Amino acid sequence: MSKNRLRGSLLRSGAHVGTLCVALWTGQALAQAQTYAFDIPAEPLSTALREYARVSGQQIIFTDDLVAGKSAPALHGSYAADEALSHLLAGTALVIERSPTGAIMVRPKNAEAASNDGAANGSGVETVVVTGTNLRGVVNQTDPVLVLDHDQIVRSGYSSTEQLFESLPQNFSSAGSTQAGFLTGSNNFQFASGINLRGLGPSSTLVLLDGHRVAPAVEGSQVDVSAIPLAAIDHVEILTDGASAIYGSDAVGGVVNIITKSDYDGAETLLSGGAVTRGSRQEETIAQTIGGVWSGGSATGTVQYQNRTVLNTSDRSFSNGLPPPSDLLPEDQTYSAVVNARQEIGDNLQLYSDVLWSRRRFAEVFSNTEAPGAEDTEHNDGFSESLNLTGGARYAISPKWSLEANGLYSVENSTDLELQTGFYYPVPTAFSLQSRFVEESVDGLLNGSLGETGAGDISVALGASYRHEGPRYRIFENGAQVLLIEPDRDVGAVYGEMYLPIFGPQNARPLLQALNISAAVRMDHYSDFGSTTNPRVGVQWSPLGGLSFRGSYGTSFRAPTEAEATENLNPVAYISSFGDPNSAGTVPVLVGSVGSALTAERARTVDAGVDFQPSFVDGLSFSFNYYDIQYKDRIVQVSPPFNALQTPAIYGNLVTSLPDDAAAAAYLDTLVAAGASYLGDFTGTGMGTTGVRYAFNAGELNAALVHQSGLDLVTNYARNFDAGAFSAQINATYIDEIETAYTPGASSANLVDTFGNPPKWRVRGTATWDTAGWSINGAINFVGGYTNTAGLGLPPVSSWTTADFGARVHLDHYFPEDEVHGLTAALSVINAFDAAPPFVAASTQQTFFYDPANANPLGRFVSLEIRKTW
Repeated sequence: MSKNRLRGSLLRSGAHVGTLCVALWTGQALAQAQTYAFDIPAEPLSTALREYARVSGQQIIFTDDLVAGKSAPALHGSYAADEALSHLLAGTALVIERSPTGAIMVRPKNAEAASNDGAANGSGVETVVVTGTNLRGVVNQTDPVLVLDHDQIVRSGYSSTEQLFESLPQNFSSAGSTQAGFLTGSNNFQFASGINLRGLGPSSTLVLLDGHRVAPAVEGSQVDVSAIPLAAIDHVEILTDGASAIYGSDAVGGVVNIITKSDYDGAETLLSGGAVTRGSRQEETIAQTIGGVWSGGSATGTVQYQNRTVLNTSDRSFSNGLPPPSDLLPEDQTYSAVVNARQEIGDNLQLYSDVLWSRRRFAEVFSNTEAPGAEDTEHNDGFSESLNLTGGARYAISPKWSLEANGLYSVENSTDLELQTGFYYPVPTAFSLQSRFVEESVDGLLNGSLGETGAGDISVALGASYRHEGPRYRIFENGAQVLLIEPDRDVGAVYGEMYLPIFGPQNARPLLQALNISAAVRMDHYSDFGSTTNPRVGVQWSPLGGLSFRGSYGTSFRAPTEAEATENLNPVAYISSFGDPNSAGTVPVLVGSVGSALTAERARTVDAGVDFQPSFVDGLSFSFNYYDIQYKDRIVQVSPPFNALQTPAIYGNLVTSLPDDAAAAAYLDTLVAAGASYLGDFTGTGMGTTGVRYAFNAGELNAALVHQSGLDLVTNYARNFDAGAFSAQINATYIDEIETAYTPGASSANLVDTFGNPPKWRVRGTATWDTAGWSINGAINFVGGYTNTAGLGLPPVSSWTTADFGARVHLDHYFPEDEVHGLTAALSVINAFDAAPPFVAASTQQTFFYDPANANPLGRFVSLEIRKTW
């Protein structure tokens, strides 16, 4: 079946499903009242909320710690869902926030806001800004947003923020080591962990911390989420749609907003430790959260220390043939802290501030044999330090209009020290890469309402911003500076947004339970790339209760990072084996990663989705989303494919013929003169440029065409029983194609399911059984198989399935002593069956015999965690 026919079939199937849903539920939904019959006695709030969820069919998210010690009043009779929930939460100082998926999240609220709900300052639930919009108090129902709530994070058993995002099916994992970074084209010598939604590149995913930008690492290409302490995270909101109309550049693939704990009243201590069951890797984590809430304000802070030892290649059967010493995972120590504070001044003014600080140290050793008797060893040691400061003020002009201004200062410093010794370095050679990235910005935002429709306020936001980016990159060789780059960039922007509710609960009618339209436009001016204007429009229509359709269209824009714009800071050259175009054997090829001058990339994005909560199955919901992204001038770095010489229609313009040995030597000299470091001959022959008749350009370039489309499916189910509560989720993503033409006139290739690119399928399924005193949970993670395009004969790579298990005991349920109050213990087993990564052999020496972008070498990891709330 052709790709166009496949897409057409999928869309027709979606339409048939939608028609069937309408047919099945029209009669039932039209007759269905908007009230529910509740029979809830006065009881603990946690129990009452679970019963509320069962009866109303609403997905409600809260933590046991948040509702501990709180009671709900009795509720008997027929009530609307919102009315019933308000009754249960009365007097608890808790409020609710709805995510774009419709889930209800219960949150704390400061004392003054609790007594002034709906006041002119707009405090409480009505002032929440969710990811994907600048509008206050509005949930943009046209956005496809995933939410990782606090319970999901805690129950995952993960000890670090990067592990949390590696488990997300929509995220194509960033490389976790120097060699892994080389294989996947990221030059990740800082062991940073970025987020790469859809596999579009970490530079195409905008990562926010509490709604604000963070200075990136790795030559400005990605925000290092490992710098953010997991213990400080309350929840995560993930927008899987292009959002340049809202946030500007870097949001082509989507937005990840990491929300830290706030309005926390009390303290929590966390101690955890764990180790692999085979090998040397160990981890220890200590974290402390403390917060206070007072009349008109609050402050919350978390500090965390984490230490992780190395995992050696000798600890794993698939990599124990590599020459020692070699590390699969580096040693690292991280100190981090997050603080946020809020204070009301009078009735109309609120001041706020957020701080993130982190310092990481890392070390790795890697040895490789380039030819018989030619062994090199690389010691990589360094540190990174980041500081992120945000401060702002929000002033309520009237009950429906507010003005906000904020400023950001963010800096990321890193130093990477590499010592090379061995065959190619008979005299030990020290390299040092020092980078500094500073981001400063100011924003002003006017929020308000233009009037009302029968469904609610017509909300608008108008804003302007200025951002300065000031990176500095320096490279030293044996103490002498050999490269200094200090580019900078200024970006100014003006933007506007509107949300128009046409039908809603107040004026619903048959087949029009809800109809909402959103529109946004943003104009950015770059000091080095000119101006760009990007619009977005979206619509959400709900014909029946529990069933809604949404769609959006927009354009996105990404300017090259400063490192990309000044070409690759760390270009390399080496000799590798490619498939012989004239036989079944191999030939040596000179590969160079020196980039070319780049222009900005642009994209057109289309999303269409269905959200469905069947009324006949309590607690069940489905969210289905189709996306289609058409790129122009997408910035790519080609992972050298083994079959490049055998497919000239695709890679021909990236291949240069070299008529003789002199031409090969001259070509290498040209690469070195352009700044490339020659890494050697990885063919195992030790012949160098002798006999090399081809060169391959693996540098960054603007691709002539990139077209990607795919599907997301998220299914949730929750049900209460007399003995406890059961919940489950399936999060699956399917990429139909990543059709790519590297140069004008070249044929396109579908890169999905190939080495260095995302597989078609990634799935994570979770299930939890929760009682008052204990809970158990499990997860299944699946990565589909694909083709090893970097290996001899293009061998298949098998799929990879792992299982995680966890158990948690609330000790204070069984021991009423004050000393045990708020004490929980948890045991977690990651990759419980110790499934090894699928075998992958690349055609260069830079391989651990697994694919670090699609698998993890950690193996079975067992950890014990103790939490105590005070």
